[in-house]
Amino acid sequence: MKTISQVAATLGVSRQTIYNVIKETEGLSIDKLTAKTVGKTRYFNAEAEKTLSKILIDRRYRKATQDNAQRKLEAAEVRIQELTTQIQEKEEQIRKLTAESAEQIEKLRTEADALRENNDILIRTNAANAVTMQQLQKERDQALLTAGTQQKTGRIRKAWRALIGKDDTE
Repeated sequence: MKTISQVAATLGVSRQTIYNVIKETEGLSIDKLTAKTVGKTRYFNAEAEKTLSKILIDRRYRKATQDNAQRKLEAAEVRIQELTTQIQEKEEQIRKLTAESAEQIEKLRTEADALRENNDILIRTNAANAVTMQQLQKERDQALLTAGTQQKTGRIRKAWRALIGKDDTE
């Protein structure tokens, strides 16, 4: 049988740690672990020492796991902050590109509208030119017809027309 100081030395912890472990462990009390008491000195048997050893190992494992989890959490928070910063930078780039694209789209729409208007003007001009050309063609043809009838008929032609029975008076 060992005293609490001897159990603490064997397990490599302080007496206060033993008391804290007993206090924190649900369903465990110093009285349950005590095999015998001589005055104010408590004695623990091997079973109590095994129980405390197991609880301490679980506590160390849990503490190590918590520390590890805390480190991972802190690393994850740093990574999240880095990624958040990257996302914000990318969003800003997207906003700039979107604004530039919108400007380019508006510029292209304006150019397209101007080209459509110029195309309409050219179509109307071509239509007007076609009508003018038709009119000029008709006037030329009319002028040629009129000019051909206004020529003076020569003597031979008059004689010939008289022979075939066509008079110039018709």
